[in-house]
Amino acid sequence: MINDRSKLARAIGAWAAAMALVVGGPALWADSHLAGEHPEHPAADGGDESMFAPVSLDVGIDFVTQYFFRGILQEDDGVIAQPWIEIGVPLYEGAEGDAINSISATLGWWNSLHEKHTGTDNDGPSAWYEADYYAGVSAGIFEVWEMGLTYTLYNSPNAAFDDVQEVAVSLAYDDSGFWESAGVSAPGFDGLGPYIMVAVETRNAADGLNDGVYIELGIKPGVTPLPESLPNLGMSFPVTVGLSGDDYYEGDNDGDGDFNDSFFGYAEVGMSLSYDITDRMNIYGGVHVIFLGSTPQDINDSGSDEVIGKFGISYSF
Repeated sequence: MINDRSKLARAIGAWAAAMALVVGGPALWADSHLAGEHPEHPAADGGDESMFAPVSLDVGIDFVTQYFFRGILQEDDGVIAQPWIEIGVPLYEGAEGDAINSISATLGWWNSLHEKHTGTDNDGPSAWYEADYYAGVSAGIFEVWEMGLTYTLYNSPNAAFDDVQEVAVSLAYDDSGFWESAGVSAPGFDGLGPYIMVAVETRNAADGLNDGVYIELGIKPGVTPLPESLPNLGMSFPVTVGLSGDDYYEGDNDGDGDFNDSFFGYAEVGMSLSYDITDRMNIYGGVHVIFLGSTPQDINDSGSDEVIGKFGISYSF
């Protein structure tokens, strides 16, 4: 009998083979004019130019000790591998002083493969829990703002959950100029990078109940801790807060049979290290602590806080 780890290895190998077919078609990506964000995965700086210029292509794989999606537990046991691929296409580059500085498109494919075959009903590849497909467009505005629009389809190849579709809008602010004018500087420090994202579920829901509206607030300050001896080493301290705009975190917290919408979903703080092995290859890892609101605790049947470890590697073509 084939054991669970062998099945997971075969699933990862199948995904890698599919990715190799994509990477093996440079003419396709070099000539692509497709007009088109997801769990963070640092990529190397890609050198001076992508080999598929002007299109960028990043691939990678993450390993996590627990998989939470916006505070909702998906799996906390066994090997959890999350391979991904992302394509970036520049569409417009403005001149200095223009209201719109740039426009770019993104296409991505993100996956979660689980040794424990989470939620499978034996219909489909049992280890392949999740496959997300997303496409987005973003615009740089007045040199300090970035606005994005992203469509995501959350699919479960092993039929653990029904497809969920959502449309998200985001707004990020480059506050590096503020800190420079205030005289605050450190190697590799580019500000706090605050952002807000609002995601509207258009079909089905992450909590399995009514379509909802999710709100996320976050920052990601970072520094180069050893600029002289290890200039390729970066350290960041991401902070994320997830809230319900409407019907996103629904639970029977009072035990009366009525499902209520809780505003606070979760808060997550972390410390991550990232190291550029080459101009194109990057490894990263860190520890995150997630603090759960009452409804996610009820949904997860868990305590109020959890510790998550993460390690990954990425390559920019």
